[in-house]
Amino acid sequence: MLRAAFSSPGSIPLVIVSSALGCHAVSGVDELQVSMSSASVSASTSATGSSASSGQGGTGGASIASSGAGGTAASGGGSAVTTTTSASTSTTSGTGGGGGAGGGAALPQPSCDGLASTCGSANVDCCTSDLVVGGSFVRDNDSKLPATVSSFRLDRFEVTVGRYRKFVDAVVNGGWKPQVGAGMHLHVGNGKGLDGEFGWVDAWNAMLLSTSADWNSTLACPTESASDYQTWTSNVGGNENKPINCVSWFQAYAFCIWDGGFLPTENELNFASASTANNLYPWGAAAPTQAYATYLCGGDACSKTSSEIFEVGKKAMGDGFFKTTDLAGNVAEWALDVWQLKSSLPLLCKDCVNVPTGSTSESGVQRGGSFGSPTAAQLGNASNRYDYTQKNPASAIGVRCAYTP
Repeated sequence: MLRAAFSSPGSIPLVIVSSALGCHAVSGVDELQVSMSSASVSASTSATGSSASSGQGGTGGASIASSGAGGTAASGGGSAVTTTTSASTSTTSGTGGGGGAGGGAALPQPSCDGLASTCGSANVDCCTSDLVVGGSFVRDNDSKLPATVSSFRLDRFEVTVGRYRKFVDAVVNGGWKPQVGAGMHLHVGNGKGLDGEFGWVDAWNAMLLSTSADWNSTLACPTESASDYQTWTSNVGGNENKPINCVSWFQAYAFCIWDGGFLPTENELNFASASTANNLYPWGAAAPTQAYATYLCGGDACSKTSSEIFEVGKKAMGDGFFKTTDLAGNVAEWALDVWQLKSSLPLLCKDCVNVPTGSTSESGVQRGGSFGSPTAAQLGNASNRYDYTQKNPASAIGVRCAYTP
């Protein structure tokens, strides 16, 4: 648990308790208390189209991603190329660089069926995903921890309330549950997934709720002592484009499976943020400000409302190399992995993951920092991993899904 002195602009001191980086304001105490956690998650997706990729970052080799009815070929080098899926195939080539940023293809995902294209500063499909061209980097900006990650697609935006609402409806009114073994990275390991990965476990179905009332309750973060930071509303309202929070690891994993994807591993989230350039922050080396990311409750005294959390993709200055938004701040994101201390991480790894055991009482990994992170340093790739109990929801933790490239 981290502590930092803090007082409100008025006369009443506050204590802000962040359960996995969220803020809770309580009157009558004069210190800021922040408990941080995280969980690494990986998973796998399929779309109507097929895809294949070749080339590493900086080589200029073409990476081809097909999604839905059409495909998109993006450059394997330098600058980011954004395209959208259509019935035809578009091809672009690029100059050499530190790693190729893939095109933004909108997969035919059920969570965006019927939703307007209103996400981010450019008002695009909330299910837009971008190709993260695989490559090598150093984990947590630590030269002693080199790693290689295969190509994958990643949600450009954190999963929104509007997208998650469709998932809740599918579970409550459609009786949907993940199939055993679903959610694996089937595009690696010759179709076998990551080393040791086994996908969804039948016992985890008990972690999904069966009634709307139960979902309304858990999405209000009942495990937190004083939280009004939840973005979920029982009916469609003004938060539909804010990131869903207060979801457990199991609920996040199930959502990604239902939506055609999987939970990214900790290394995949780390690589999407750092890229082959090993950036300190998703946007580069510039010190964080509120223009880059939402942290320290937007720089105010923490109003204890969801107004502290911004709609997804609104801080374009903070976008990562692969066009991914909000990789630092706003809400942190679950990863596939079970928590392990940095000192226990494997020194070398290719597509490695610390797989869950099947228990419902493990601690997972979350990365990215959140609106409640009290310092800018906690948004950096060197220091933004935390552990948190997988079965507990938290206002500072949301979800971002990954997909087959």
